[in-house]
Amino acid sequence: MLISKKNRRAVYKQLFNDGVMYAEKDFNLKQHPEKDLEGVSNLEVIKLLQSLRSKELVTERYAWRHFYWFLTDSGIEYLREYLNLTAPASAATGPTALAAATAAATAPTRPVPPASTALSSAPAASAAAAAAPLPRPPSERVALL
Repeated sequence: MLISKKNRRAVYKQLFNDGVMYAEKDFNLKQHPEKDLEGVSNLEVIKLLQSLRSKELVTERYAWRHFYWFLTDSGIEYLREYLNLTAPASAATGPTALAAATAAATAPTRPVPPASTALSSAPAASAAAAAAPLPRPPSERVALL
């Protein structure tokens, strides 16, 4: 399929900036729903990303009539070269973005209380207290039926 260079660059730029791309499985849709892809048809987006998938530059998921594509490390390098970007430019799903998201997800949600002096005299009791799970906050509790 012939796709204009302007549309190809727009799709690749959007993919590089977000790190992910989606498209509904509607080959007749005249306009892709993404606001930044003005004038690009849904079919062009699907075919461009199928091409990147065949080169293993993106991974593809399909669910509920929607395609989802995720940029791989080799895809980041390819798009960086294609778009003539410098090395510090990074995709939204790049290693620094993922490290920041992982750090935020694994950060404790509430502070750990300091060890009291009464428990420090009984090492077995303090070890058992430290190993015991903390109660979940009300928003995380699951109702059992």
